[in-house]
Amino acid sequence: MNLIDNNIDLLKDLEVLQQNYVLLKRMNERERKARKQAEAIIEEKSLELYNKNLELLNLNAELENIVDVRTSQLLQYTAELKKKNDELNRFSFIVSHDLKSPLRAIKNLSNWIEEDFEGVIPLDILNHLVLLKGRVNRMEALIDGVLEYSNANKIKYDEVQVELNELIKESIALNNILPQVSISINVD
Repeated sequence: MNLIDNNIDLLKDLEVLQQNYVLLKRMNERERKARKQAEAIIEEKSLELYNKNLELLNLNAELENIVDVRTSQLLQYTAELKKKNDELNRFSFIVSHDLKSPLRAIKNLSNWIEEDFEGVIPLDILNHLVLLKGRVNRMEALIDGVLEYSNANKIKYDEVQVELNELIKESIALNNILPQVSISINVD
């Protein structure tokens, strides 16, 4: 009986082993399927990541190209602007010189007339000569202002507080406004 019992026990053990084998086989199959699914997902995600990376590289190359083009344009515009500013400075210097010469001649001529006809000139003509010299002075100041403005980018200015009443008085004096003319300024 012992042998039969041993055989029965062995058969039972064999049956348990077969059941365990079937379970292990099923588990291996599930694991294999899960691994294949995981590998497929990883491959799909890797491909997506690779494509996104290529897209980013292309966009980066495009952006670098745009930056290069814009930088080149900016450098070209800057060079053109510098050239135009230099031309403007030369032009303003030439124009101011060409305009100042006739003004000096007018001023000298009015001084000579005053000197040559001193005491003989009627008062209204003398007033006209004073007005003429004042206008010449004003024109010279305007020309100097244009010159100063054309060189403004080369000069560093300090902020200065301005007394507006004094500035208005100077403006009136520069314009040689006749005493019978009244000026009023309204500030809103």
